[in-house]
Amino acid sequence: MGLTKTENFSTEQNELAIITEALGHPARIATVDYLLKVDACICGDIVNELPLAQPTVSQHLKELKNAGIIKGNIEGNAICYCIDENTIIKRILDRTVPNHFIKTFDTYPIGLNQEKRDKEIVISLTSFPGRIADVWIVIECLFRQTYKADKIILWIDKERFNLEDLPSRLKDQMKRGLEIRLVEDLRSHTKYYYALKEYNNSFVITVDDDCYYPENLIENLMKIHREYPNSIAANRIHKIQFKDNLILPYKKWSHNYSPKNRVNGPYLLTGVSGVLYPPNLFDAPFFDTAVFLEKCKFADDMWLTMNAFRLNIPIASNATFNKDLIAVSKTAQVRLLKGFYFY
Repeated sequence: MGLTKTENFSTEQNELAIITEALGHPARIATVDYLLKVDACICGDIVNELPLAQPTVSQHLKELKNAGIIKGNIEGNAICYCIDENTIIKRILDRTVPNHFIKTFDTYPIGLNQEKRDKEIVISLTSFPGRIADVWIVIECLFRQTYKADKIILWIDKERFNLEDLPSRLKDQMKRGLEIRLVEDLRSHTKYYYALKEYNNSFVITVDDDCYYPENLIENLMKIHREYPNSIAANRIHKIQFKDNLILPYKKWSHNYSPKNRVNGPYLLTGVSGVLYPPNLFDAPFFDTAVFLEKCKFADDMWLTMNAFRLNIPIASNATFNKDLIAVSKTAQVRLLKGFYFY
């Protein structure tokens, strides 16, 4: 008898089988086709678009949602659903991008800028053991930018890592320009702290360790900077919402906000999509580790944003990156934090 147990196959094979099975009915194909055509979330009933009874349509929607092909509510009074583009695209990227990078390494032997600049561009990020195996993919995305950085530095905890035991693909990136520094762990604040202190005369761009970054990430940040040179340039922001002069809960803010007024609003910068800090921006209290580890230990974006407000530094953005980025491989399942402290 042939093997049929799912544990005998890879995660990728099982995920592909789930999607294939979910699409194995013409009604579900028709549903996906319709949602792609309208290119929007459907709030209401799709039964008029299909030659099927309501209970049958509901069952097909459940199958599509269980497979991660659609998202939203498909039961009760608040029916609203659409194609889950990120899930589908992520599965495609995870299966193709790493192999493409490996096959084309020779096309990008050096991933850094080779020309003289008045001010260097330093990309700074951090990671931890649960994600370190896939960080090389993020670094490769940064090496292949249309606008090159002068340095890319990965800051990691000196107590949990040593250079000799790092994944081989990550060590290979050091041959192409990546710098890896072993430092005292400051949680997510490690991402910006050491770079802003050491390279205070440079442009510092912070990114996360778990996203597929588009090739124009740095280019867009520099575009924002040229338009608003005295501001922090953020590819993606949330708008902080107020009621009766009080800050509303985080869930009620305007997420992935596309500002009409592109500078100096009540914006929370979000480091995941890339943030550019001009030279000589912050003062001594900003770098007080005792304070931010006590008051803001798990919320580096909030610490950075509140200090920008305190120092009257505008936050500028545009609408180019007003969507969530797609996580690399299994990194979305591994969180640096177990809780989020704005709720």
